[in-house]
Amino acid sequence: MENPKKHSIDKKQDSVQEPATDYKSIFKEKLDPNNTDEQEVLLRKLLELGLEQSEMGLGISSEEMKRRTKLKYPFLK
Repeated sequence: MENPKKHSIDKKQDSVQEPATDYKSIFKEKLDPNNTDEQEVLLRKLLELGLEQSEMGLGISSEEMKRRTKLKYPFLK
């Protein structure tokens, strides 16, 4: 005899259906995990890039991100 509850659980899909997003990676070089100097240089480059983009208005504010999150996921507080 088959368990009807198990069968219904198997048919359920994820309730959140989001489109796949292609995130562009600017730095594709591989880092040596033991070389902290190399990581520091890369971190500085990424921080400078982020600050430049922020000054040019390419990013979104924290408040806007919170608003979008609440609209997309109303169960979050």
